[in-house]
Amino acid sequence: MSEAAQELPKLDPLKPQALEFGIHAYQQFSCRVENDIKPEDLLNKDFWAFVVPKITLGAEIRVIPNDFSYRAMLLVTYTDGRNIRLKMLSLIQLDDVKPDVKTDIAKDYKLAMRGAQKWCVQRLDDGEWIKELIPTKNEANTWLEKYLLALDGDADAEAFLTNLDY
Repeated sequence: MSEAAQELPKLDPLKPQALEFGIHAYQQFSCRVENDIKPEDLLNKDFWAFVVPKITLGAEIRVIPNDFSYRAMLLVTYTDGRNIRLKMLSLIQLDDVKPDVKTDIAKDYKLAMRGAQKWCVQRLDDGEWIKELIPTKNEANTWLEKYLLALDGDADAEAFLTNLDY
């Protein structure tokens, strides 16, 4: 192979003024959405109708639903202050949040995300929160299943609940 064939094309170096902190170069937003908002809904321009005037071209928007089931990163590829087009840069499914408690008595309890208290289990007949600080909805589901089994005298379920670190 000749020397000329091995040479890389000459590039002009990046100018110092072209490199800037992202905080000065583009907007970054973070938003929490309701649990029923699916990732594909995030690309619908109608979903963003009330906030589109605040968003500029090139903005990044991080989206997490209240139940922490996924995390999406969006890039604004077009906006004119009234309309918007977005591209999904990443989508990570965080947790399967479909309840799978199969016991009929489970209808007497509710699982809820309560911010700093994380996932919590509420007894509906008196409204008392019987367990807090559960990291994920799946773990809250498991906790409720074991709790209900322990109420019925299942020793393995009691041992499971006793050995939890939350």
